[in-house]
Amino acid sequence: MKNNKYISVIIPTPEIESLIQEYRFKYDFFAKRGIPSHITFIYEISTDVYNKNSELLLKAFTQILNILNKSTICAEKIKKNENMLAINFRKEDINLINKLQKIIIGQCGLNITDNRYEKNDYKPHITIFTGKKNLGWKNEKIIKNDILNDLPIKITIKTLWILEINTSNNTAKIIKTIRI
Repeated sequence: MKNNKYISVIIPTPEIESLIQEYRFKYDFFAKRGIPSHITFIYEISTDVYNKNSELLLKAFTQILNILNKSTICAEKIKKNENMLAINFRKEDINLINKLQKIIIGQCGLNITDNRYEKNDYKPHITIFTGKKNLGWKNEKIIKNDILNDLPIKITIKTLWILEINTSNNTAKIIKTIRI
């Protein structure tokens, strides 16, 4: 039987929330369910792996949070591909987050089912909306212009959320909050 739950680790970005909240509430599925603007740090950890390694992971995530808190992360431009409109970071910020992702995956022995982190395919970002057929695409130009007027924005990272995602009923539940 397939497990319909997995763990996702996100970094809320309150500095960006007011800038994109209106668009996310209109066009982003999880925003409508209470998930704020965020950087996805680790997309998917199996619940079994998380439960077996939760103590080690919580320590590692706390260390990662401390490192990120001492850094200045800067949201600076709009990123677009065929499936997503998002806010992107400076290259050095992307490199730092990618490096920390690889460290935690390696040190904690996470069995990540895809290899997005190893191939450097994953570029940290803040999603505005996703989906090729998302109605947000009709307003893409307005959304981009509105957001670009307020960029760049410096982000201070103080919190990390560990979420349980349930694909059976499309819910996300915060199971742990780590704060500095």
